[in-house]
Order: sequence, then structure tokens, then C-alpha cells
Amino acid sequence: MFSAPPSFHLCLLILFFGCLNLLTALAAEPPAVLGYRPAIGIPEEARRQERLDEKHGRQTLASHLSPVLESVSVRYHSQIWTNQSHASNYLAGLLVDAKTYTATHQFWSQGVGSPELECLLTFTNGQTGKLLIDGPYICFRDQTNRWWFASAQEHYEQAHPRSWKRSTTPIPQTTAANSVPSPERTRPVRTIPTRPLLSPPISGTIPPAPEAKPLPTPPPPVYRIPPITFENEVDRRPPDFSRYLDSAAFRAYLHAQTNAVAHRQQGTQLLITTFPTKNAGVYQLTFTGGNLMRLQHLEYSPSAQGLLVTPMLESPVPDISKSYAEIPSDNATPPLSRLVLISLYHGTNWVTFSYDRGSLPRYIEGFYDVSHLRLEDYTE
Repeated sequence: MFSAPPSFHLCLLILFFGCLNLLTALAAEPPAVLGYRPAIGIPEEARRQERLDEKHGRQTLASHLSPVLESVSVRYHSQIWTNQSHASNYLAGLLVDAKTYTATHQFWSQGVGSPELECLLTFTNGQTGKLLIDGPYICFRDQTNRWWFASAQEHYEQAHPRSWKRSTTPIPQTTAANSVPSPERTRPVRTIPTRPLLSPPISGTIPPAPEAKPLPTPPPPVYRIPPITFENEVDRRPPDFSRYLDSAAFRAYLHAQTNAVAHRQQGTQLLITTFPTKNAGVYQLTFTGGNLMRLQHLEYSPSAQGLLVTPMLESPVPDISKSYAEIPSDNATPPLSRLVLISLYHGTNWVTFSYDRGSLPRYIEGFYDVSHLRLEDYTE
């Protein structure tokens, strides 16, 4: 029999472990999501909320939102919408549709993917909400922070680009001229014999019954279409970090920022990285799911080809997780000394935004205020 030399078995063993390490590396660290992308599926807080009685959910989407809605800002629209006008017209018709049905639980069995439209709602009382649309299925958060589920099947069939009923080709109809009744449905006509009256007819003229007056019908409700705006198209594109990638240090800092697997294991919910102008390295401010704040300094070591991590502060903070979803998206690429990176979870996606420190929204500085820190101390 043929016997392979020991070197052949050694090569096979090396090849096997090499492929195994490659597959493990590919499965362990999925690609990071740069720029904004809506999360897949129903929001976690919407699925976990308490279900109300059905009598409280017998309203339409228009009756819920129209009286209290001030403005709508479209944060994301998928590629099925040919342009903003197309998406805006569909959304405007949906907000005044009186044939929708709402409830406080998911009453359809179909799965929900990534939303085709995600909108931020501003109400007259100053509160903000969210509207997620995936085909005929809708999920929205009202001015009381309660989530509602809705279905707009008729509006979807009439106006959605993927609805087959929007086709201009007429659907052939069966008419009396070309229809042939099936033998199974042909039945003989049954005649009922008439019976004589038990009493003679009343003589004379019967006065006509008074004409019934129709009840007044209430006028249909008039719903107002709020102003609909779109976020800048640039905000939905991933940031272009090519101007920084010549630096091995920045590549290491970016990997530490976008490593979704490591942050999931550490329980990270929000990560803010600043690039100081005078000191070397970067400062990372981390918020975990256990209402814990960590501040640490990272510095790239060329000799070690890695990052040297120096913990600086760790303390509990109030629960501010509801504020994460309201962080404005931006993909600025300023000079490195003014760059601020923010990463957070949108559903299952670990999303990274980039900001210019010179025009940083005051909302983001509030995360340093709640930690009793000054943003200026970690950017100079």
C-alpha cells in the first residue's frame, strides 16, 4: 500500500489549522457599520411593554398622531424609494389614512426586517417619538413614550412601489358574457306555493307611513399633514476616513472604536472617543448597560504594535440609555485634532458617527456633564 511521507501529513495539519483560524477570525469580528442604518426587527422596548386592553387600541394612525404631531423628519429611507418626493408622498398619505388599525401589541405574524422608512416625530408638547415603516407594517412611539403597532394594508396596496396593485396593466375581470356556471353550482329554482289569506283584506285606503327623516351624519374628520423634512443625504453615507488611514495609530484607534464583538462582551452601550491636540493618544468615555461610566486613555505603541490602555476613572451614573437614540447623526471628517467619534447600538448594529469638535452639538456635551467631567479637558 502507498504510504504518505510524514511531511505530507504535517502540511495537511498546518493547512487545516490555518483554515480554522481564518474562519474563526471571520466569524468573531463582523464588519463595523459606519454611518446610520436602522436596526432590524421590532424595538426591544416595544416588545416588552405592557399590553393594554383592546378597547384602548381601536384608533387609527391618523387619529393618534395628527392632533398632536408638529413635524416629521425622515432619518432614513431605503433604496426602494426612487427619490425623496416619492417617499414624502407615501408618508403624507399614510399620516391621514383613516383606514388603519392600531394596537399595543404586534398583531401580525409576519417577520419584520430593516425599516424602509424611519422618521423622528416632534409633538406639540415638546416630546419626540419615532415612526418605523416596513411595508404595510408600522411601529411608532407616541408623545407618552408608548409604542403602538399599526397596519396600513390598503394604503400599501395603492401607493407602495412594491405593491402589484399599482401596476397600470388592467386585471382581466370575469363578465357575464364569458362566464359559464359550473355544474356543481347549478340548482333548480324552487317555487313556494301561495297560501290563501286567513282574513279578508282591509277595505279602504291605508294612509302612507310618515317619511322617516335621515339622521344627520357627522362630517368626516379632517387630518392635518405636518411638515415633512429629510435629513441631509450626506448624513446617511459612511464617513470617509481615508485621510486618516495613513497613520498606524489611527487604524488602531478606529479598530478599538468599531470592534463590535469586544464591546458586546464588555457590555458597552455608548463610546465617545476624542483626539486631543496636545497630548498623545486618545481619551475614551464609555457607558455600560449597568449605569457605569469609565474613562481611559489609549496610546499607540509602535514597538508593541498595539494600544497601551490606562484606566483613569470609573463611577456610577444615572440611567441615560433613553437619550442614546436621540443622538444626531453626522459623518464629518475634520482635521484629526478636532475629530470626535461616537459609537452606540441601534438594535443589533454597532453604529459609528464622526463629528467636528468645533460644531459639536451641545446634546453630546451633556454626556460629560452627567459624568461631572469637562469635555475641554480631553480635547486640548
